[in-house]
Amino acid sequence: MELFSFQNIVVYRLPNQKQLKMFCAGEGEERFIFAPFSKEEYEHNLYGQIRSIQIDDLEQIFKSINLPQAIEKTSTQEEDYKDLVSSAQETLKSSNLDKVVLAGKRWIGFQTDVYKSYTSLLENNPNAFVYVSFIEGQVMLGASPELLLERDGQTLHTVALGGTETRGVYTEKEKIEHQQIRDYIESILKERMYNYEVLETSSVKASTVSHLKTPYTIEAKSVQDDLNLIKYLHPTSAICGLPYQEALNFIKENEGFDRKFYSGYLGAINENNNFNLFVNLRCAELYQDGAVLYAGAGINAMSSPADEWFEINNKMQTIAQCLK
Repeated sequence: MELFSFQNIVVYRLPNQKQLKMFCAGEGEERFIFAPFSKEEYEHNLYGQIRSIQIDDLEQIFKSINLPQAIEKTSTQEEDYKDLVSSAQETLKSSNLDKVVLAGKRWIGFQTDVYKSYTSLLENNPNAFVYVSFIEGQVMLGASPELLLERDGQTLHTVALGGTETRGVYTEKEKIEHQQIRDYIESILKERMYNYEVLETSSVKASTVSHLKTPYTIEAKSVQDDLNLIKYLHPTSAICGLPYQEALNFIKENEGFDRKFYSGYLGAINENNNFNLFVNLRCAELYQDGAVLYAGAGINAMSSPADEWFEINNKMQTIAQCLK
């Protein structure tokens, strides 16, 4: 398959697999969805073909891609983020807001080599959805630990992933945060009248951090019903907060930057209408001379501003340690 510099492509590998896949927009009935955090913003819904590729193909594929110039090179400052956490906690006391997920970003300057960065990310994150996308002139790289929704024949899968181990332990704060995510997912499944089974909660390692994880097995409905379910699940309380609208309003009014495709979702839909869609976490925008990294943390009444700042920087290390 011949590639052109203006063509939209995504190279990806599913969790716990070795086979690399490439989606190439153009002729074909298979799809790739790349949705932003905000439901009001434009979603890439591309048609084309998915094919298997070898790791030896990557260098040649990436040579055909031109990285954009960075327009803005700003980073979230430590004191600003801690003040934002404190402000959120004050709002929690005086409103019905129970939790809000607050993100930060960091600019890292370096001479970008997409091939070296992506192969390093593959090696260091075997249980993540590891991708690099070249869509509409923008380039993103990521290693997401969080499944949003998977469809495999007559079965769906999703996970409650949240509550991040801080300095070696899960405190009551993390356990409450994880339960809130579970409650949110289960409320959506009940509302949409899906039959589901809750599996055992465990601690899972995701590169530089560990999270509490509860998997769900769900009876599928029609393809359209199952795709519509995504619209109800996203954005989950793990990336936005509870209640949804109050958390979203706080983020828009106070976070200070546009998340764009960070904490949105992405993934392929194959010719059999099976799909694997992931929350766009542990990701970065790539430019000619550097990258913008993103990460967030769930804030509730028991949060420590210092611990939340430590958490988002620890999460950013998943990508930072692979950038070259």
